Amino acid sequence: MAVSALRTLMIPIILFMFFGTCVRASKLNVPRVLLPIFNDFPMNFTLEATEGGCYKWTTTRNDIISLTQIDEHQELKCSVKVIVSTVTKEAARNIAVVLAEDHNTKQTLRCDIIVDVIHELSISTTTRELFMEEAPEDFEVKALDDQGNEFSTLEGIVFEWNIVSLGPKKDAVLRFITFRDSPYEAPHAIDALESQGKKGYAILLEGIKSGSAKVTVRLPHLEYKHVATNEVQLMVVANLLISPAEVYIMPGDTIPFKIFFLNGGRIEEIILPNAQYYLEAEDTSVAFSLKKSGNITGLKPGNTRIVLRDKNVGKDDPLMKLPAANLHVVQPSYIVVNVLPHKNWAILLGDHHDIAVEVYSETDHRIYIGGSVQVFIDVTPEFRVTSRSANGSWITGYGIKPAIASVKAVLDSVFSTQTGKIKFDKPIEATNDLLIYPRITVVPSEVILPWDPITRPKYEIDLQARGGDSKFMWVSSNNSIGLVSQAGHVQTVSNGFFEVSAVMLRNHHNRASAKFIIVPPSRMEIVEFVMETEVGNQVYLHVALYAEHEKDGVTIQLPFTQCQELPFHIKQSDAKFRQNKTSVLPPVGVSCANIAMTALEVGTTKVTVSYYIDGMELEDSATVSAYNQLVQVQPKRQIVLAVGTTINVVYSGGPRPMLGRASDHSKVVVSEDEKIATAVEITSAHQMPAEDYTVVRVLCKKIGETDIKLMISNTPLVSNCKAQTSTVTTRVTCGKPRRVTIKPLLQIADPSACPMDLNSGSAAVQSNDDVVLEVNVFDDCGQRFLNVSSLLFDWQIGGPKAKKESLVAKVKHKDGVFPRNLTVGDVPIGETFFQTVTPLVEIGTVSLNVTVVGYKTAVIKKYGIKTEWPVFTDDEDKDKNLPPITASLNLYLVGNAVIMPNHMNIFNHPGNKRIAHVKQGSGYFELALSADDIVLVKYLDTSREIEVVPVKSGELTLQLIDLCLVSKPATLTVSVVSIGMIRVEMVDKVEIGKCIKAIVRLYDDNDNLLDSIVPAMIDLRPEFDNKIGNIQTDNDNKGDWGPGEIHYIITGVEVGNTKLIFSVPGSDEDVTSAPMDLQVFQPMRLSPRNGTMLIGSVWQISVNGGPQPDANVFYKALNPKVCIVNTIAEWLLIYTKSES
Repeated sequence: MAVSALRTLMIPIILFMFFGTCVRASKLNVPRVLLPIFNDFPMNFTLEATEGGCYKWTTTRNDIISLTQIDEHQELKCSVKVIVSTVTKEAARNIAVVLAEDHNTKQTLRCDIIVDVIHELSISTTTRELFMEEAPEDFEVKALDDQGNEFSTLEGIVFEWNIVSLGPKKDAVLRFITFRDSPYEAPHAIDALESQGKKGYAILLEGIKSGSAKVTVRLPHLEYKHVATNEVQLMVVANLLISPAEVYIMPGDTIPFKIFFLNGGRIEEIILPNAQYYLEAEDTSVAFSLKKSGNITGLKPGNTRIVLRDKNVGKDDPLMKLPAANLHVVQPSYIVVNVLPHKNWAILLGDHHDIAVEVYSETDHRIYIGGSVQVFIDVTPEFRVTSRSANGSWITGYGIKPAIASVKAVLDSVFSTQTGKIKFDKPIEATNDLLIYPRITVVPSEVILPWDPITRPKYEIDLQARGGDSKFMWVSSNNSIGLVSQAGHVQTVSNGFFEVSAVMLRNHHNRASAKFIIVPPSRMEIVEFVMETEVGNQVYLHVALYAEHEKDGVTIQLPFTQCQELPFHIKQSDAKFRQNKTSVLPPVGVSCANIAMTALEVGTTKVTVSYYIDGMELEDSATVSAYNQLVQVQPKRQIVLAVGTTINVVYSGGPRPMLGRASDHSKVVVSEDEKIATAVEITSAHQMPAEDYTVVRVLCKKIGETDIKLMISNTPLVSNCKAQTSTVTTRVTCGKPRRVTIKPLLQIADPSACPMDLNSGSAAVQSNDDVVLEVNVFDDCGQRFLNVSSLLFDWQIGGPKAKKESLVAKVKHKDGVFPRNLTVGDVPIGETFFQTVTPLVEIGTVSLNVTVVGYKTAVIKKYGIKTEWPVFTDDEDKDKNLPPITASLNLYLVGNAVIMPNHMNIFNHPGNKRIAHVKQGSGYFELALSADDIVLVKYLDTSREIEVVPVKSGELTLQLIDLCLVSKPATLTVSVVSIGMIRVEMVDKVEIGKCIKAIVRLYDDNDNLLDSIVPAMIDLRPEFDNKIGNIQTDNDNKGDWGPGEIHYIITGVEVGNTKLIFSVPGSDEDVTSAPMDLQVFQPMRLSPRNGTMLIGSVWQISVNGGPQPDANVFYKALNPKVCIVNTIAEWLLIYTKSES
C-alpha cells in the first residue's frame, strides 16, 4: 500500500517536471510582430517554434490576420511554422494574438501581431562616403509607425529609389547595381523584385566619379502618398592616401610625400606632378612646398598640415574631404643607432645587416632623415661595409669574423637651397658595440630513432650546439614526444615527430634545430664491416635499420640515427667470436648501431644479426675471420747490418688466405729507400713451422737507415666488406762500424749467473778446452751489428812480432769470424758471431788483439755493391780523424777449483771460525751446502778463502761451484762436533810445593780427538774434593800440546789426599772426566844426611816423608865404585868399597 501510494504521488511530480522543462525549452522565434497595412496586397510574416514539436495555431482576430500552416501534419493537423498574413484594410492600429498549442505536451505559446500604417521612412547607412570604383555599398530603408516603432518586415513592398547629382556639373557620380551583378548574395524577396525590374527595401550603390549626390526613397502607393520622401546625401571620393600621414623633420631637410590611390583592393601611386592633384602646406612659414612634386622642405620649427588639393574641386567646397598629413618641423635632440632588421646588436657572421641612424626630438619623436642631412657612420674593420646611403644615415655590410666591432655615428649638419647649410653647435653623436657571432649549428641535425611498440624505448641523445655566444636556450616543439634539458640532453617519451631548437639568448634569430623522427623499422642491413681482425681484437658489424617514409608521393627508406639499445640477436655458424656488448664505436655512414665481435681463435664464421618486431624478423649476415697478430719473430732486436750483409727477418701472424681464394691473398714488402737496403719475400723457399709465417730477406747496400714494411691482406668480395691490412714495420740500419768487442763465451748452463766482467779486457778460462769468443761490432750509435760477415778482421796473439814457437794459443778463423745462426723452421737468422781460440799451454796468459780493417772483397763483389771510401764513413765523417776499430783481451788459463783442506772437524762454538783455501778456478763461485742449519759459510773473494762458523753439531758437504767455468764442484766435508768424553793423564802424587803435569784430552761424540781447540772456547772446569793443590793451564808450553789436548800444571799445597774431576757444561747434561786421585806428600829426607865411613863398613840410613802408604822407594848410589846400597824395610844399608 505504501509503495502504491508513493507511486501515485510521484507520477504528477514527474509529469510536471517534464512538461515544465518543455515549457521553458520551447518558444517562438519572435514575441511580437509589427506589420504594415496595404490595400492591394497582404503582408506576410512567418512564425516558428524554435525547439520543434507539432503545434495547432489559432488567432483571436481572424478579421485582422489569417494563419496558413506550413508543412502541416496530415493526421494531427499541426505544424512547426505558420504564415501570418494581414487581412484588414482599415488604416488603423489593431492587435491580434496568435496562440500555438503543442499536440503532445499541451504547451501554449503566444505572439502579439500588431498591424498599423506607415508613418515615415528612414534610410539606414553605415557610411555616407563612397570610394570611387570600390565595391558597392548596401543601403536599406526602414519604415516606422507614428510611435517611431520599426515594422518587422518590408518584404515584397516596392519602393521608388532615385539618385540626384549635386555637383556643379550635375555629372552622375553614383549608379544602382543589382544584387545579381554584385559579389553579394541577394535576399529572396529582393531577388524576386529585381527579376521584375523593381526595387525593394534594399539597394546597392556604386561610386563612379568623385562628387556628391542625393539618394531618395518613397512609397509609390496611393494609400501612402502622404508619406514624405526620405533622402540621404552621399559623397563619392577617390580612395586616396598621403604617405607619410604624420612626420617629423629637421629645419632645412626635405621629405617627399606620396599620394596613393586604392583601387579594387590594389594600391596605386599617383605620380606627381598630376593634372588633378597636388600637395600644399597650409602654413608656408613652417614648410615650403612645390606643386610640381611632393617634396616638402622644413623652414623653421613649427607644425603644419600638408593638404591634398583637387584641381577640379574648389578649396572651400565643404562636401569634399580630401586627405591631409601632419608635418612637424623640430630640432634634433639625440640620435640612436640601430642594427636592422631586428634591432639586435648581436648579429650573425656573414649575414648582411643595415646599420641605421635614427634622430629624435626632445619629445622623443623620431625625425625623418632626408637627403639634406649629413650623417657620418664609422665602424671598425671586423664589419665589412658594402654600401652607404647618400646622406650617410645607413650602411650595409656583414661581419667577417667573430669579434666586437665599434660603431660611431655623428649628426653633423643640414643643407638645402631654401635654408642654406645649418650647422649644429655641437655634433650629436652615438656609439655602440656590434657583437659578431658565428651561426649556431646543432649536431646531429637530424635524429631518426626506431620505435618498438612492446619495449617502448626511451632514448637519450646529447645534442651539441656550436656558435653564437655559447649560451643557448633549448626548446622542444612537442614535450609529449621528447623533452630537452638546458644542457642539450634530449629524452624521448613516445613515438612521433618533434624538433629541438637551440636559441641564442642574445639574439633569438640565431637558432638551429635538430629534427627527431621516432618510427618502427622495416628493414635491416649490415652496411659495413671489416672482414677479419687479430685474435683478441674486435670486428664491428655496422648495422643500419630503415623506416619507410613518404616524401613527395614516393616511399623512401629512411635510415635510423641510433638503435644501439635495441635487443639484437646474434647467431654464429662456428663459435670463433664472442659478442662484446660493452664495446661500441660511433656510427659509420647510415648505420645506427654496431655489434662488436671479439675474435677468440683463428678461423672463419658466419655472423647473423636479427631483430624481431610485430612478428616480423629483420636480419642480415656477414662472414668474418680471425688471425694472429702480425709480429716480427726474429730477430728480436734492432736490425743493424754491415754493408754487403743480409739477414732473414721472420714474421708470424697476419691475415691468412681464404679457403679457395689464394689469389685474393697478398703479401707486399716495401723498402722505404732501396738505395740503402732492399727486401724480398722468400717464404715459399723455406719450410716454416706454420702457414702464417712470412720470411723477408734484407740486403744492406749503403750506409743509412730505412724502413721495411710488410703488408698482408685479403681482397673482399662484397662492397660492404672492408679489407683489413695487417702491417708491421721493421727499422733497418746499415751502420758504420765504430767499435769492436771480444769476450769469452761461457759454456755454463746459465751464463747470466757468472758475475765475471767479460768486457773488462781479461777473463779466466779453462786451459783444457777451446775458448769460444763472442765478437760484437757496434755502429756510431752504439747499436750492435747482427751480421758482420762482410767485414775483414785482423787477429793477433802475443803481439805482431811474437815468435811462432812461443805462442800460447792460436785462432781458428784468421781473417774473420763465424756465425752461430738461430733458425726458425729451416730459415737461418744471423745474429751473433764468434772466434775460436785453442790454448797451447795449461797455465798462462793469452794476449789477444783484433782489428776491423775493411770489407771482404769477395762478399762485396758478390752483391755488386760499391762501398764507401774511406771505408766506414759518410759525408759527415770526411774530415774526422777516426780511431782504429780494435779490441784486446787477456785470457788467464786456469784449472779446476780445489779446496784445501777438503775435510774439517770443527768444535761447535760460535767463535770457532775455520778457514779453507781455494786454489785455481775462475774466482767466481757459488756455495752449495747439503744442510743449511749446521754451519755458516762465507766465501771471501779477495783472499779466495771459505770461512766456516759452526751453528750446531752435525756433518755436511760443502760444494764450491764455479759460476764461470765448466768443471766439477770442489768439495769440503765439515763435521761440527761437541765434547763427548774427557780423559785425563797425570801422576797421582805430588810433593808439597812441587808441580806435576796433567794432560786433559777431549774427544768428540765419535770418540775422536778434537782438533785445534782454543781453550777459551771450552768452559773446562777442574774441581778438587779437597783443596790441597793449585791447578792452572800450561800456557808456556802450548807448542807441546797435541790435538784435542789441554795441559795443566798442578802444584801441591797441603799434604793430603783428594780427587780431581774435569767437567764441561752441556746443553742437556755436563760432560765429566773420571775422578783422578791425587796425594800431596812431604818431601823425602835421609837421616842422617851426612856421614863418614870406613872402607868395607856398613851404614844404616833411615828415610822420612814421600808418598804414603805404599811408596816404592828406589835408591841409587851416584858413584857405585865407592859404595853400594841395599834396602831392608825402611832402612837403607850402605856398604863402602873404596875411598871417595
